[in-house]
Amino acid sequence: GLGGFAGGVAAGRSSRPEMLLLICDVGIALFLFIWFLGIVTELQRAESIDIPKLMHLPVSIRQVFLFNYVASHFTPIIILFVPVCAGFCLGAMFGGGIGMVLLGPVCAAFLVAVTAWTYCLRGWLTALMANRRRARAIATWITVVLVLLSQAPSLFRYSSFAKNKNATRNVQKKGALSPTVVALHIAIPAGWVGYSAMTLKEGSCSPALCAMILLTIVAAGGIRQGE
Repeated sequence: GLGGFAGGVAAGRSSRPEMLLLICDVGIALFLFIWFLGIVTELQRAESIDIPKLMHLPVSIRQVFLFNYVASHFTPIIILFVPVCAGFCLGAMFGGGIGMVLLGPVCAAFLVAVTAWTYCLRGWLTALMANRRRARAIATWITVVLVLLSQAPSLFRYSSFAKNKNATRNVQKKGALSPTVVALHIAIPAGWVGYSAMTLKEGSCSPALCAMILLTIVAAGGIRQGE
């Protein structure tokens, strides 16, 4: 948390808006990669609270679901990620001004959205993996997808950017983002945190507010679907 705060202060004071976007993108990408990698190892794990054992108690199924969902947050990646993220957002506010205060709620809404839909997906996959043969196939395909995703930046860099070296250098010198990069950050929810940080640094809070509202709706939909 202290390291995140120090990094946030430094980034808020000296970094260009595009650099803040890059820092957030790297952090979100690392978090998502480790988070979804953990799904592969946790598919066989039972629910934190066994529902049949609680049927005789005066609790509803929804309450048991909420207990399980809250318990699913106690994982090493979240325990490590949340203090760093909170410290970075607080540091960015101290270093970049009070306008950066919305970065924290956007990050929180993104985290809840990811955990809500992951919990829903994990329950669905656990039901599918009751068949051992199917379980091996699902685990294999998930591993293949994760490997491909980990190699995607390198493949994209060598296939796309290698063809436009001069244009890329010009964009980097000007410190501006290409319209394609901006469009991808707007279209992909994982890019909303970085885009919000960049626009907040530029003095615009509307994208961050929209991202926070949309991520909250996505999180509510995931929780509703998981029930």
